[in-house]
Amino acid sequence: MKLLVGMLSFVAICQSSLAQEREPTQEQIEEEKRFEWAKRHFLDNDFIYFLSYYDSLLGKSKYTRLENYKMASESSISLSRNSPDSASFIQLADQIYSEAVKWNGKSYVQERWDSIKIKIGGEPEVFKVVDEQPQFPGGMVALYKYIGENIRYPAGARIAGIEGRVFVQFIVNKDGSIDGVNAVNELGGGCEEEAVRVMKTIPNFIPGKIDGEPVYVRMVMPISFKLGGSRKRR
Repeated sequence: MKLLVGMLSFVAICQSSLAQEREPTQEQIEEEKRFEWAKRHFLDNDFIYFLSYYDSLLGKSKYTRLENYKMASESSISLSRNSPDSASFIQLADQIYSEAVKWNGKSYVQERWDSIKIKIGGEPEVFKVVDEQPQFPGGMVALYKYIGENIRYPAGARIAGIEGRVFVQFIVNKDGSIDGVNAVNELGGGCEEEAVRVMKTIPNFIPGKIDGEPVYVRMVMPISFKLGGSRKRR
């Protein structure tokens, strides 16, 4: 049995018009169009319509930008004021906030949530290349060693002969702690759960920096599950 850890990718989460932006893909362009369209419905107070959009977006991608969570939460709160079922909308707002924390980390959401103001033409959340990437103490060799010593091949995956990679997204906070750990793809057999479990136990990183200042950094780490011998799923 082999457990292999792939290369990490890093992007800092920030609000800046000076971001070093890559050429957007067609999918990203279409996503931005949908987001601007959703903002108009939010600003026009068509809250039910916006929540339908939000539900479909989550069903497709499992996570979305923080501004979208804020709009959905505020939509739910607004609907609660004029609905006989106000408790359900308040509960939904709480669930949306929890989803935002799940994918973005508690520290980042708490720092940004109240300051988010939605307006047409406003600066969206963008991603910026960090000057200094987060570093695991002892370097990548130490990180690979830690994961190799602590991760376990799930029994269900071993029995079913499941192999492949799980991409784990997480946030490195300004203090180097880890939050917002989630698998962004499905492999099966308990592999996603095990990859997330071990990533949640990782000790603090040395935080990433931009212009010498610590920043929140979103990271994606592929973890490969590979069985020895011939027992594998085709």
